[in-house]
Amino acid sequence: MQRRSLHSALAFATLLAIILCVPVLSAEATDGVLTEERIIDLPRDQEAWYLSVIGDGDSYEGLLGWFENDAQLRALRDQVKFCPVATNSNLYRERYAANVSGLPTVRLQESDGTVVYEASRENIPFSAGALYN
Repeated sequence: MQRRSLHSALAFATLLAIILCVPVLSAEATDGVLTEERIIDLPRDQEAWYLSVIGDGDSYEGLLGWFENDAQLRALRDQVKFCPVATNSNLYRERYAANVSGLPTVRLQESDGTVVYEASRENIPFSAGALYN
């Protein structure tokens, strides 16, 4: 799979699905560069996308913390069905163990199960901001 960030994978797949992308009215400067944030309206519950964070230990807990503490990742998390999956759970054993290539894993899926972004182990960016972008 071609490497993309969570945000770009979501935006790309969303555009392909002809889902409305609405720019935020205000822009902010980040490191001297003016950037514009995008808000992506995802389908309602019956068409909900899934964002799974799969793993165990410190790296897994750290990733969960990113989705709790980083404003951009938290906003993304709040637009999808967010599924933290610990490796000691029945859910992991029944649904994820056979198709996860490494731990921890971050996976974004369309409502039909199509994976639009996945990163695991050393392919996970080193910061919440890098994961989002």
